[in-house]
Amino acid sequence: MPASAKHNHLSVLILLSLLSSADLVCAEDYFEPTFVTDPSGKRLSVDLTPFRKSAYLPGTYHVDIFINDNYVDTRDINFTASDGNSEELIPCLPDTLLIQYGIKADNYLSDNHSGQCYDPGNIPDTSYRFIPSENRLIVSVPQIALDNQILDKLIEQRWDDGISAVFADYNLSGRNQKNTKYNQTDNTLYLNLRSGINAGAWRYRNYGIWNRESDGSQHWETQLNYIERPLRALKSRLLFGDNYSDSQVFEAIPFRGVKMWSDNQMYPDYAGVYAPAISGTASVDSAIEVSQNGRVIYRTNVPAGPYEITDVVPLNNGDNLDVLQTGIDGSIQRFIVPFSVLDFLKRKGHLEYSLTGGQYRPSEKNKDNNKHHFLQTDAFYGLTDNITLFGGIQASSRYRAYDMGAGINIPDLGAVSADVTATHATPEHTRDLNGQAFRLRYSKGLNSYGTNITFLGYRYMRGDYLTMQDMFDFRRNTPDNQSYSRRKNQFDVTLTQQLPASAGQISATSSYQTYHSYDNNEQKVESYNIGYSNSFRYFSLNMNYTFYKNTLNNYTDNNIRDKNNDHVLSMNISIPLTGKYKENWINYGMSTDKNGDTDNYAGVGGLAFDDRSLSWNVQQGYGNRGRGNYGSAYGTYKHAYGDLNAGYSYQKDNRQYSYGASGSLIMSEYGIAATRPLGETNALIYTPGAQGITTENESGALTNYFGLAVTPNLIPYRSNIIRLNQYSLPDNAEVDTPLKEVYPTRGAIVLADYSTQIGQKMLVTLHDTAGNTLPFGAYATLNGSEERYYVSNYGRVYLSGAPESDEIQVVWGNKNQYQCRFTYDISSKKKVNGLYIFDETCR
Repeated sequence: MPASAKHNHLSVLILLSLLSSADLVCAEDYFEPTFVTDPSGKRLSVDLTPFRKSAYLPGTYHVDIFINDNYVDTRDINFTASDGNSEELIPCLPDTLLIQYGIKADNYLSDNHSGQCYDPGNIPDTSYRFIPSENRLIVSVPQIALDNQILDKLIEQRWDDGISAVFADYNLSGRNQKNTKYNQTDNTLYLNLRSGINAGAWRYRNYGIWNRESDGSQHWETQLNYIERPLRALKSRLLFGDNYSDSQVFEAIPFRGVKMWSDNQMYPDYAGVYAPAISGTASVDSAIEVSQNGRVIYRTNVPAGPYEITDVVPLNNGDNLDVLQTGIDGSIQRFIVPFSVLDFLKRKGHLEYSLTGGQYRPSEKNKDNNKHHFLQTDAFYGLTDNITLFGGIQASSRYRAYDMGAGINIPDLGAVSADVTATHATPEHTRDLNGQAFRLRYSKGLNSYGTNITFLGYRYMRGDYLTMQDMFDFRRNTPDNQSYSRRKNQFDVTLTQQLPASAGQISATSSYQTYHSYDNNEQKVESYNIGYSNSFRYFSLNMNYTFYKNTLNNYTDNNIRDKNNDHVLSMNISIPLTGKYKENWINYGMSTDKNGDTDNYAGVGGLAFDDRSLSWNVQQGYGNRGRGNYGSAYGTYKHAYGDLNAGYSYQKDNRQYSYGASGSLIMSEYGIAATRPLGETNALIYTPGAQGITTENESGALTNYFGLAVTPNLIPYRSNIIRLNQYSLPDNAEVDTPLKEVYPTRGAIVLADYSTQIGQKMLVTLHDTAGNTLPFGAYATLNGSEERYYVSNYGRVYLSGAPESDEIQVVWGNKNQYQCRFTYDISSKKKVNGLYIFDETCR
């Protein structure tokens, strides 16, 4: 059978051999083959050379093959022993196979090598690593030797739509609040339910909210209800049902209908992530090295002449790209490619789009008998390396909107986009409304200086500007409703600055919006915030100042008016504890507003249990000006089958108890699994017959009675590694490999199916009928199995996945000319640390 089936047992054999050695010396280990004898004492001619240095034999292994950490294939590969003193095994990969994987092997081979066994390490700057314990062969290849298009297609073939399954994701929360002054009680219960069905590439989703009020009234509202699937050939998604339009140009519109739009995650990083092309001219063959913020992110080789590199994936969106061009004659040329990015910027030749058509879907409280049908579309196209054009259209029977703009990466200055939107609305029972809006966006990041700045500005040049949703809801417009106040200006600025010498970080945000009211008076909403944060040796500090002013409404309630014209200064200090209390912390905070309302509070919190599954926090505070004491205590317990939380809080005249539970249920042909809340894309772990196994992924997964567990929040269309914690395997279970790699499509529930061997583990010392131990290197097989278990020193053999009783065959000799059998029954034997240890006579 393939040697891959042997490696686990060989590892145990080598370990047992070392442990049973009588003497330890510092010289190189060597085992003399002539020491091996048959049961009569006669020396045998047995080739044990592979056992002298390596735990793994040359031969055929069934392996997963990775090119630069991207899975491309699973197949049997022949491995040969390397020359010299090296202990590694060399894979035999025909050049035709390497070419199939996107490696340009034909550039490095002569014609007479075609189809022959080839060591990939012979390609310049190429290396490989064989991990027998995981059945993985990883080949690292420089960019110059790769054909990205072939490799991308191989990765796309790995995309997995997952299994058919039904699931329900729930979040239940309740509250019991009592006002002691007026003896009033308020009991509410709230359920957020996200359910779905997966069948092949199709996904059905329903998002709903149920709530029960204190008076016993109940209400259910469906928020989203749709079916969806990926369109691989178009790198897009298709959706039917109740959802929101997808647009980077216009505001999202709730609709019932159809939507089709680009899924950028389907593209490889070098195509979907914006970066300018790197172009230049090499006088001789040259090596190109691209760095960002001092880190090398890309290397390739180019021939003499003009060149253009379009597949660089930047580390961040702020720093310029530093290019080093080194010729074979030793010449060096350096230059910088300026780089900043906005979401609007696309690579040259890259197209993104969205298209939505259907009926406007108002909220429950705004429903009416009108059926507003509309069409919305937008598109982005990378015209050059630094210029992206975009635009969009919205249309209905009473509304039109047209947008056109461009995004530009300006060298050394940053990324900027500008667009103009023109609207025409014809509301019922009123005049036509025409509006125009100009939008400007800017972003510049200087990560080497710790600086990032973004700006968003709107200028509404005509006062009758309405969005499409404004138009659909226009009949409810009233002069005192700020939602329909006519926009005039909007300016948002965000700045973050990392201070030198670990002095902390300063962040500042501002938002300024003005409106035309219906009495032609300008109204505005403005907010400014500045903060400072830093982590010192023994504590962390956060300080924040906020100013907020809202003059949209003329409130008659003085308390409401004050809260719409306020400024607040706050501070928080957190001190982590050490030693056996290192998972806990204490904190102190204060805040004060313009009226002198000041709060001081202190608390303690932390994590409990070895798996940190319980988080807790207790706070106590005091407010001046008659508000008195207040406090709270909260705790959350996270289990593999769901999360629970509870809390209590009090303040003057009020007491409140809260509680909640969240999690998911998944049902498939493999069984039922209860788990913590799901993500958009998930994996169902399947270890048939083995319960209580955890993963090394930080997901809290734990296999249940069916051998099922869930790892949530996978990245769609990318490699996701799921690794079992081998220390959690039950005594009667083993897996061939603890690692699985999956490439799920968006929304999929992919199956991570582990080949689980269920049975007993035994260490048996074998003797012949004369009392002699069987020779080192002999192998045993279970009845009806081809799995080989090798005999170590002193006749010991390790067996796994064995039944309670069976017949074992043992074979040895240069031509397998010696063999014997024995039967065993462990029903009356004792297990020690999950292992049965006993002697048997082989006849």
